Amino acid sequence: MITYIVLLPQDPDTPALRLSVGEDGRVLARERLRAGDTAAQPAAAAQAQTVLVVPGTQAPALWLELPARNPVQALAAARALVAERLAGSGETLHIAIAAAVGDDAPRPVVAVERALMTHWLERAAALGITVDALVPDHLALPAPEDDGVVVVADGDERIVRGPRLAFRSEAALAALVLEGRPQQVIETVPQAEALLASGARQPAIDLLQYDFARTPAQPRGARAWRRAAVLAAVLALSPLLLWGAEALRYTLAARALEAQAAAKVDAALPGRAPTQPPLAAARAALRQAQARDGFAHAASALFAAVPRIEGARLERLSYGEDGALRATLSHAQADELDVLRDALAGAGLALQPAGTRRADGRLHSELDILPEPAP
Repeated sequence: MITYIVLLPQDPDTPALRLSVGEDGRVLARERLRAGDTAAQPAAAAQAQTVLVVPGTQAPALWLELPARNPVQALAAARALVAERLAGSGETLHIAIAAAVGDDAPRPVVAVERALMTHWLERAAALGITVDALVPDHLALPAPEDDGVVVVADGDERIVRGPRLAFRSEAALAALVLEGRPQQVIETVPQAEALLASGARQPAIDLLQYDFARTPAQPRGARAWRRAAVLAAVLALSPLLLWGAEALRYTLAARALEAQAAAKVDAALPGRAPTQPPLAAARAALRQAQARDGFAHAASALFAAVPRIEGARLERLSYGEDGALRATLSHAQADELDVLRDALAGAGLALQPAGTRRADGRLHSELDILPEPAP
């Protein structure tokens, strides 16, 4: 059966690319899609799967250890860990979690703004396609079998995939992160398309989860009427009972989650004081662990925060022996640094401007980014 892989470009005015991929992973056909094209959806698409591959610049991936048995517990744990590592409001972030491959094995978790998810789906609808799965391009790439990384050149940006590593960023920043690691660089368009097509047929993660999960097909005919009649009767006879049972179920689930979290924290942190809440103990331990790999944490938070400032770009990035991430930011207005400061504070980082100069009509600010002191 054919699988359609649709590569959505960064620029909404640029046509999307649809690849028709056979069961053996070969690209059988390629075509450009434009908004408003009434012929965009082929007749065979009703039976085939369509995977939308989106730019992963603002969809960073983290590898986290999460509970494998309960999706509700996994989501709660993921939200807590993502809040510690990435800038952004938890209320506006959509969290997607890859399927578990083992009881305690880390798995990819992607955090992306809900508004951006809606924007991607609206663009797909304008192209006349029905999306069955949605995946960021860095996780659409197949994971390498060794310790090396695959790097796909896409203009001035690089798409990177490695063991427990996946991101899309500017070429200079990707080079800093990957310095010293063996790399397989893909620069030809056909080879890049073939890799994305091969990996997207069975993506490492599908972002259409939770609030964005696909609506299952509705039953038709007499069966649908019988089901509707039964549900209406149940709701009419016992609304209070249903609401009470639902509230009790959530209460018991929340208590079980709290108890399980406390037990896991006690097992991982045997020195926790009885008066110290489990979440506070876990956060304190996490801050200590992050201090050992400060560059990765600070760089990830900075990459996620810079797109919040329109037109801003990073010109230089370095990491000092004192644990400070030093960067040069090109931007338009001085008060834009407050946006960056607030975003980094959400990731437990402090922004310290070290000087600003004006050149070519723009501001060039030297910034020091340090972990905030523990309370």
